[in-house]
Amino acid sequence: MKRSLLSLLMIVCCAVVSWADSPLTSTDFHEAYAEHPMVVMAGDFVTGAIFSEGDLPEPMVKFLTDNKSPIDIRLAVVNKMGWDAAWAMQLVQQTVMGKCKAKDETQLAKKADAASLILYAYAKAMGDYFNVNDARELAHEAVRKNNGKSFTIDLIASLIDAQWCSDNDIYHMYTVVNDVINEYGDHQDMRTEAVNIIMDYMGLYTE
Repeated sequence: MKRSLLSLLMIVCCAVVSWADSPLTSTDFHEAYAEHPMVVMAGDFVTGAIFSEGDLPEPMVKFLTDNKSPIDIRLAVVNKMGWDAAWAMQLVQQTVMGKCKAKDETQLAKKADAASLILYAYAKAMGDYFNVNDARELAHEAVRKNNGKSFTIDLIASLIDAQWCSDNDIYHMYTVVNDVINEYGDHQDMRTEAVNIIMDYMGLYTE
């Protein structure tokens, strides 16, 4: 009887975690970049402290579309705006689409470089985290184009994978992310604090 109650309790606890949190909504790695002006601007934008007439602020657009901008900080900007600002995620997608002069996601997958593609895929997944199938495919294409050059690109793609796993393959939620950590080792183009924030949450699914 006690074992049955314990098993039931564990199932309920796991269900609560899965409903309340997810790999995309519970990994606020932007906190590791809190001092960066673009991250600050992203926060001000979604809270209404900055008004930009229905578009992203011009400095943010330039930063997100500049290939010289570090991809980890570009993704931190998106992370800061957050999953609950779906309208802002759509603006990011439009910005990337415009930069790559793509009419649709099929063209985007062909034209975009790995960094632009993962930026788009992440914004798409954050904006609709209940349905990440298309974002996941684009993220996989970003990984293919990345070809092992950027840890950040592969890590964020794995986070989208983990989100997909939460509904389809829960036993691999942790491993898809941890495998990227193990593959790159210390060769990471993302701040250690940011990686720790992600892994602190993913660690909940170790078992």
